[in-house]
Amino acid sequence: MTTNNKWYTSSTGSGLSLTIKGLLVGIVPIIVGLARVYGYDLTENELLNFIDVGFQAVSISLVFVGLLRKLYIKLENR
Repeated sequence: MTTNNKWYTSSTGSGLSLTIKGLLVGIVPIIVGLARVYGYDLTENELLNFIDVGFQAVSISLVFVGLLRKLYIKLENR
């Protein structure tokens, strides 16, 4: 079993740490407040949905790149 000592991963090794998730959720009200100061009408739910969609897009991209890499390695070793 390999130990994962990266600061941004969870202690179980699966996904982002709760600290990072907490920081991201904590800055949501700040971003919403700044948006209102500059005249944008943005709710916390809209921003959380945007963040969620962003993480999903990154996850899908990483899976796709991993599959392409695996296919390339398999074809190269023929």
